Amino acid sequence: MNYPKVSILVPTYNRSKYLQECLESVLMQDYPNFEVIVSDNASIDDTDQIIKKYLVDNRVKYYRQNSNIGIVSNWKKLLYEYATGEYGKLICDDDYLIDKEHVKKCINLILKNKLDIVLSGSMGRIENEIGLIKEIVIDPEIPEITNAEWWLENWARKINGAFLFLNFNDGAVFNIKRAKELEAFVPDCYGLDYEILQRFILSGKVGYVRGCHFVARTHPNNDGRIERFENAFAGMEMFNRIQEYGLSLGLSEKKMLKLKRRNIIVFTLIFLVNKWFLAKGVSLKSIYEFYNRMNKLNKTVFIPIITNYATLSMMFQQKNIKMYKLLKRMAGK
Repeated sequence: MNYPKVSILVPTYNRSKYLQECLESVLMQDYPNFEVIVSDNASIDDTDQIIKKYLVDNRVKYYRQNSNIGIVSNWKKLLYEYATGEYGKLICDDDYLIDKEHVKKCINLILKNKLDIVLSGSMGRIENEIGLIKEIVIDPEIPEITNAEWWLENWARKINGAFLFLNFNDGAVFNIKRAKELEAFVPDCYGLDYEILQRFILSGKVGYVRGCHFVARTHPNNDGRIERFENAFAGMEMFNRIQEYGLSLGLSEKKMLKLKRRNIIVFTLIFLVNKWFLAKGVSLKSIYEFYNRMNKLNKTVFIPIITNYATLSMMFQQKNIKMYKLLKRMAGK
């Protein structure tokens, strides 16, 4: 079989302790036609020394930025300037593949069904400064082939107890030309790996390969976790762009509005709540401020975000009945 070339895109910055494991896992792929492109965003650790031993493999290419150009701009360099393959795969420097046939399985499904993108299941690895806390399987019951209507119904809803809220790093193998047409990583703001995936799933058929194909690390220095609240909050503008894009495709206005609301709720739960209270502290004042901030954005999303007492206990690791009663009063309950 004449397999198309796949560009495996590895953005990195000061993660030499993870990068080696990532590259080793990629180079073990049982796929006959791929390149590995590392774009170093001006690391000041020993990344350049780690990468040297891999450059003897002609599949590996290394680019180093003269200065830190930002996360998204570094991704754009990989996609728009360095990639030479027909298909691409973005894998962060702190993640790694565990299925040696991952790329082959995804490309086979792409070619068989004439798809622009295929996703896959993963293993979530949660770490703290010391090491592993726990591992969880992230393999939702997604049909092998889906269309926009399926995603409009299921995106940002709970499947098997977890929100179906994937991003572009979640096992995606994609058509590079199509990613450029969809303006991947434009504009430069927080959360664009979610936006480009939603553009893909709204515009055509999507494939899904079951099983754990890679390990996605969550650790104290994840790019998304260390970002400030204001930058993350500004990133929610992408949900307006996603809504506009869906409407331009002729998708249901009602369904796109519901999708936008679910997007805001889940994004807030995952990315905003902890950032806000870590910065502001947990107090009646900070809760009122958060309530008012969210109401300015969308008056319908506050209740499902923060009025559940179990959620409060989990997020703040404390039981404050006064605060809980305040939240219920705000919600009119």
